[in-house]
Amino acid sequence: MNKPKTVSVIVNNEFLLVTSIIRGMIGMTDPDQDFIFNQVDISDLDLGKLIKEKLNESKEISFEEFQAIFNSEKMKGLQKNLEEEMKKRYGYKNKKSIYKDMSFLSLEQDASFIIIAPLHQDSLGGYSGISLPDNSPLEFKYDKNISDEELGKAIRQALTYCTSIYR
Repeated sequence: MNKPKTVSVIVNNEFLLVTSIIRGMIGMTDPDQDFIFNQVDISDLDLGKLIKEKLNESKEISFEEFQAIFNSEKMKGLQKNLEEEMKKRYGYKNKKSIYKDMSFLSLEQDASFIIIAPLHQDSLGGYSGISLPDNSPLEFKYDKNISDEELGKAIRQALTYCTSIYR
């Protein structure tokens, strides 16, 4: 059975970053993708296009590929390298200053739908799903053929549901 295509969206006051996720045993950031720090005010149309491009990059990999990537030096240093780039570009002094105002979203695309899940930031760089009162996950479901502009608007709307222990 094919796993859904997945991307992660992180946004703070300075940038918006969309990353494709590769899926093996679990999902992890694809270390070989281009990491592009977008302006927060990227247009809804361009944001929707970017999301769809990154969804297309997302893929399922074999157990062997997963193990090789997961244990690679590139993967081990990925988060630290991204944080160093954020510090260089935006003048952050430490990890807390990077993550304290950040919002996180997860998107999945299966054969029929794109599902957007706002997330709760429960630590610096750590996040988890948000549950509704009936313990079902907070998710927004759209036809996978949604227009780029409408997808961008849906992303922005979903971001308003993100929560954090820091705000």
